[in-house]
Order: sequence, then C-alpha cells, then structure tokens
Amino acid sequence: MPDERALQEKKLSFMIVNISSGILLGLLIILDTTALASLVFHGTLLVYLPAALCLSLLVTIFLTGLRLLLAGSPYIIGNVQEAYFVMIAALTVSLAQEASQSLISIHTTLALMMLCTFMIGCILYMAGRYRLYKFLQFIPYPVVVGYLAGLGGLILLGTINILTGVNITEGGNLGSLFTPKELALWLPAFAYTLLMVLLARKFPDKKWLFPAMILLAIFIFYCLLFVLDLPIDKARHANLMFNLEHFSGLNVFYHPFFAKSYIDWPFVLQHLYDVVAIVLVNFLGVFVHLNALETELSTTLDMRLEMRSYGLANLLFGLLAAPAGYHSVGLTALNHTFGGRHLVSIITLLVVALLGIFYGSYIILLVPKSVFAILLFFISINWLASYLIQSRKKLPLLEYLIVMIIFLSMLLLSFYWAVIFGILLSVLIFGYQYSRISVIHSELQGEQVRSTVKYHPIHARFLEKKRHQLVLIKLQGYLFFGNTAELTAKALSYIKTVDFAEEAFILFDFSLVKGIDYSAIHAFVRLNQQVKKTKVQVILCNLAEKMLASFTQAYRQAEMAQDFIHYAKLDYAIEWSEKKLLNHAPSLPQTESVHVQLRNLFSESLANALIPYLTARHYCPGEIIYRQGEQTTGIDFIISGAVEILLETKLQTVRLGKFYSGNMIGEMGVYLQENRSATVKCIEPALLYTLSKEQFREMNQKEPKLAALFHFTLAKILSERLKSTNRFISSSLF
Repeated sequence: MPDERALQEKKLSFMIVNISSGILLGLLIILDTTALASLVFHGTLLVYLPAALCLSLLVTIFLTGLRLLLAGSPYIIGNVQEAYFVMIAALTVSLAQEASQSLISIHTTLALMMLCTFMIGCILYMAGRYRLYKFLQFIPYPVVVGYLAGLGGLILLGTINILTGVNITEGGNLGSLFTPKELALWLPAFAYTLLMVLLARKFPDKKWLFPAMILLAIFIFYCLLFVLDLPIDKARHANLMFNLEHFSGLNVFYHPFFAKSYIDWPFVLQHLYDVVAIVLVNFLGVFVHLNALETELSTTLDMRLEMRSYGLANLLFGLLAAPAGYHSVGLTALNHTFGGRHLVSIITLLVVALLGIFYGSYIILLVPKSVFAILLFFISINWLASYLIQSRKKLPLLEYLIVMIIFLSMLLLSFYWAVIFGILLSVLIFGYQYSRISVIHSELQGEQVRSTVKYHPIHARFLEKKRHQLVLIKLQGYLFFGNTAELTAKALSYIKTVDFAEEAFILFDFSLVKGIDYSAIHAFVRLNQQVKKTKVQVILCNLAEKMLASFTQAYRQAEMAQDFIHYAKLDYAIEWSEKKLLNHAPSLPQTESVHVQLRNLFSESLANALIPYLTARHYCPGEIIYRQGEQTTGIDFIISGAVEILLETKLQTVRLGKFYSGNMIGEMGVYLQENRSATVKCIEPALLYTLSKEQFREMNQKEPKLAALFHFTLAKILSERLKSTNRFISSSLF
C-alpha cells in the first residue's frame, strides 16, 4: 500500500508539473505573440491586433499539433517567428503614413504577408524535397550574424515606436526620445529588461527567471496604478495600455481583402526585392533552428521531413494571409526546463492557445504596454549582445566590418541592400584573404629534383652538375586572379638567375590544386610568352582532366599550342627535362665490354673476379624479363640497353623506375629470399649478365673474401639508391 500510494503521488506530481508547464508556456506564447504582432499592427492598424493574435495562435496550434502527429516525441513547439514580424514591420512602417485610408494600409499589409508566407512555404517544401538546404552552408557566417544583429536593432526601434510613436527609421527626431515625457514611456521598461538580461546571463540554468520577471512586471505595474490612484481608463489614455475602441474580428480582417482595389500594388511591386530577402532570412532561420534543436534535445531530426511539413503548413498559412511559423527553440527548451516532457504539457499548451483565440482580446486590454515592450526589448537586447557585441571578440576585424555594414543597412536602407552589401563584401574579403594564402606548397631546386630513371654512370655524373637548371614548384589550393601573381613572380625571379648558355626548366606540379579560373590560366600563357626568348621551358604536370582541357584551349587561342608542355605524372616531366639536359652531355661509347660496365659498379679486381659466375642473356623491346610474383632467380647487371620496372595493381600499372646500362636489378629478391616484387620489361635491346642464386651461393662458399667484398659494395650501391629514392619522394610530397 505505501509503495502504491507513493507511486500515485509521483504520478500526480508529474501531471501537475506538466500541466503547469503547459499553462505557463501557453500564457507566454499569447504575450510573446501579441508583442510581436504589435510591431506590425499598431497605429491605425491597432484595431486588427486581436485578429492578428487569433491567426498567430492558430499557427501555433497547427504547427505544434502537426509536429505531434507526424513525429511524436521529442515534443517540439511551433510558433510564429520574431524575424518574420520584424521584417514585415520594417517593410510596412511607412505604409500607414502614406496610405490615405486604413483599409488600403491593412490590405496592402495582408497582401505582403500572404506573399511572404506563401513563398516561405514554397522554398521550405522544395528544400525538403530536393535537399536545397545544403546550399545554406555556403552563406558566410558574418552575413548571418549581421542579419540577426540587424533584426535585433529593428525590434528595438519598433518597440520604441510602439511606446512613444517616434519612428527613428523614418526620420523621427532622436532627441525627442530623451524628453522627460518620452523617457517615462520607454526608459523604465528598457531598464527593467536590462536587469532581466543580466540575471538571465548570470543564472543561465534558472529558466524560471524569465516568466517570473514578466509576472513581476505586471504586478509592479498594477501596484503603481493603485499607489498613484490611476484608473485603468486613464492609463489607456496616457498610452500606458492598449486602447482598443472596438475589436475587429476575422470577418473585418479578411472581407475587404477580396476587393483588390484596396491593395497598393505599386507599393507591393516596389518592395519585391525586400520580400525575397524576408523569404531567404526565414528559410535560413528554419535551418539554423533545426540544428539548434538537435543540440538542445540531443537528438537527430529528419531535416527533409521537418522542412516539407513546415513548408506545406506555411503554404496553407499563406493562403490565409497568416504569419509564417516554424519550430521554436526557446519555447521547446523552456518546456523541457519546466519539466514538460510528456504529451500532457503539449495538450495543455494547445488548450491555452485555443482559449487565447477566444479571450486573447482581454489579455491585450489588461496587460500593460510596458510588459509587451519588455518582451520585445528582451529579444532585441539579447540578439544585439550576442550578434553585435560578442561577435566582435570572435570575428576578425574585416569580417566584423561585414556585420556592421549589414546591421546599418537594415536599419537605414532595406533588407535588399543589406543582402547586396553582405554578399558583395563577403566575396571581396574572402578573395582578399584567400589571395594571401600562398599557392606555392613547396619549391625544390637542384639535387632534390630527380626522376626514378637510373642513367648510365657517365650521364648520371653529368646530370648532377646540371641539376641546378631544374626547378620544381608544387602548387596548392585554388588558383585565381588574386594569387597567381606570386607564382609568376617566383618563376620570373628564377629566370633572372639562369645561365642562358644552356637550357633550364621550371616544372609546376598541380597535384594539390583544387581548381583554377581563366585569369590564372592566362597567367601561365603570359609566362610562356615571357620566357620564349630565353632557353627556359615551362612544364606542367598532374593537371586534372578539366584543367587540361582549359589549358589546351587557352594555349591554342594564344597560338602557342607548341609551347604547351604537359605530362600526366611528375616523374615523366622530370625525365623529359633530364633528357633535354643530356642532349648536351658527352656521347656514350657505342659498345662497352662487360668488364667496362661492371667497373661502373665495382672495383676492377671485383669486376674481373665476378665474370666467371655470370651468364649472358639478350632481350628484345617489349619482352618481359621477369614478372611480379615470380620466384627470384638471381641478380642482373645491365650491360647495354634499358629496362623498365613496373608495379602492377588491380587498378593500374605504375612505373617505379627505368634503368640504363651500368646498373643492376633484382638484388632485393635474392637478399630477402622473396618472390619478384615488380615486373621488369625490356624497352631497348638489352644485354644482361645474371648472377643466379646457385652461382651466388657457390661464390659465398668457395670465395668468402670475394663474397664479403661483393656484399660491402652492394650495400654502398643500395644506400646510394635509397638516398636517390628519398630525394624523389621529397620532390613528390613537399
């Protein structure tokens, strides 16, 4: 019995917490929605504020209920959004002053709301269906921050306009806000909001502070009325509370709309660009809010489902000229903080919102203007603090400049110009900053620039003296007009140091280049034109397919197709350059005896002692000397001709090296007792002398001193080869 009673008490407590959370959030939604709607529906449009509240609450009920039916838990609350009302208010701020009749003003406002909401629904549905939201990641962060800061500023000015009637954005006198009479209207609410913001930031975990401070503000207001003995009617006439002489229901709200003559069509057409900006900002808002909700709720949301459902909902709202709405991060987080983690809290919230449709007008009449102003001030101050003040610490100066320009553009010009300035400045600053990143990954010259080709010792010694005529510049990133000047200057500075008595070569490696524009391609064409009168040649390698096509076309158009030298691999490009240098090398003897060739590798005594253990073999071009994976048979010494070393993989065949006369191959398999690690193919008529495994074993047994000298000499040769390989790797990677 005690356990059952405790369980019943726990369930009752749980239900009370969830019902309380739903009631509290429902009341907050009514107050917050009224405050936001009052940004648009004030002045001559104030009589339509209750009807606007009804439509906004219908949006809340529909979105929250729809999310509940489609996805269930986690419970997410949908509501009208601050950005929508702020931007509509800024768009229509001059309409009430220009329109000769209030009907023209209300129906033009409704036409703009219908257009904006319907377009928001379209873009959300399309984004969910075709994953268009992925493009939002390309919007620069400073542009987003600037817009949010601008919205915060517009909320601040709109709230002051509601309280005082002074519209600063339309040329209102800023000084008039600081007269004693005007200060009394807005300063107390502003000061109270600053206190709320400070407390909320000092105690971020105490979410109950916000609703408690709102209720306290209402209590203080009525206490002051009691102390001052000021009737509510006089408070309304003193502009301290909303004064609605009559309420316009939904029939008045909509009936004249179908008389199209009431709509100021020139005004609508004039602000189409601003309408597009409103749609884009709200589209971005949905994406940002969804990501924030995933973090807040520690869950993963189906982005496509969320956007499609909210898109369809807003299409319906657009047909009704209702405000746009989607999920609310703040209300959902508050619901969880208050303990509303059950379906009961959501149903209670919906019931309170439904009651607000029928009795919301009385709340508008009874709640002082200052409380609605506090709600709006709280939003604006938080946004300005987060996006205008704190972003200065996070963003570099140039990016913060974008934030400030967008912020001022939204306050002084329009959303359209804010978009233009934001994107233009982002592109310019990005281009400037990216151009400061060096496109030269590394620069190698001299002995570090070498191919995998093993030349005849005479040619190898000649090349070692001429390698300073080779320069390798490895490029990286994206090449465009802003950063190609650096590599052009680097190439030209090298040309000034070249000995023009012989050829020189500048190799550009594009293996790390992600893309290139036409101006950068044209820079290489101009470089070729500048070196044409010299003996310097420009070679490009590792060009991607599209880049190669663009370069080929550019050189043809410049009538320089014969000067375009390109190789698919860096190794082949370096080999081509080395062979060009070897054109000036001494000629090799037509024939050399086996004794002479072996003396290129060993001492004369060792070479003479080895010959009895060797067997001669001749090979024709294209013939496979041995294949990868075969059993190792011995070590081969190349007396004449040339062979190619190939590594065969499932995807491709890679050249590991090319060996000319005076070199040896196959020693790894013999020493490691492994099968052939690569395929060797004859590319020129070749004569090879082979030291078979049997003869190698016999030499170790019969002549150990000769074998020891052979091992020692081979170790030196392999060390030199490893050193050469390391240089090639460094030229390829660095």
